[in-house]
Amino acid sequence: MSVTAPSQIVATHRGEGRLIRFFADEFEVKSQRDGRDVVDITANAGCEPPMHVHDHEDESFIVLEGAVTFFAGDEVIDAGPGTHVYAPRGIAHTYAVRSGVARMIVTASPSGFVEMLDAVNEEFGGTMPAAPAPEHFPLLGATLARFGITIVGPNPGAA
Repeated sequence: MSVTAPSQIVATHRGEGRLIRFFADEFEVKSQRDGRDVVDITANAGCEPPMHVHDHEDESFIVLEGAVTFFAGDEVIDAGPGTHVYAPRGIAHTYAVRSGVARMIVTASPSGFVEMLDAVNEEFGGTMPAAPAPEHFPLLGATLARFGITIVGPNPGAA
């Protein structure tokens, strides 16, 4: 049995993490350790990402609040609080918020997700629109490509 040294313990309470805006959504960075990023997302309907593929990261979602539909590969998964969805790298995926607002914990492994969010914010120069639209896809796509993420189509759950 090994004992973890106190210096290795990380506790980030709600509201204590660094906030990153991604369109109208708020991403609170909980942890960037041991090769993974953990983020608490408050996601808004109409602000969801387009269908995309990660070359480097696996993503894991846990819905905390609200109703979310996940599109992963050929699967459509309706999810509510307590639902876990795992999207391995190489599989096209996205989600649509069905309840106006939803809250999720997202873990990306290996790390790099938070740096991508920062890069997107930098590219939009502080003038990020409330929701991604087709005219944003060239800039968004070029920035995501630097992180091994490819936009492969629109969000199938977009109204």
